[in-house]
Amino acid sequence: QKNSNVQFLYHDGSLFAETDPRQCYRMLKIANEMCVDQKKQYILNMNYDMYDNIIIAAKDAGDDSFAKHLTESVRLKLYDTSPQDKLLGVQIK
Repeated sequence: QKNSNVQFLYHDGSLFAETDPRQCYRMLKIANEMCVDQKKQYILNMNYDMYDNIIIAAKDAGDDSFAKHLTESVRLKLYDTSPQDKLLGVQIK
């Protein structure tokens, strides 16, 4: 952000691939704390199975408030059932 006014951090789901959900939970917790402190938005995408496992890890750690925060922070769910359920609403071949 040294040369721009971008006020968000984005991570692709590949950041979470083959990583223990407990570690992903800690990464998200740290990223959230940093973004709140720096007044930035944190945007990421991930597969539903990892998302569910991170919420379980948060609850197992006794962090129900962060699990609730994660649940309430979802803005868009994408599916592969039809073109309308995809990000751009079209099938790209």
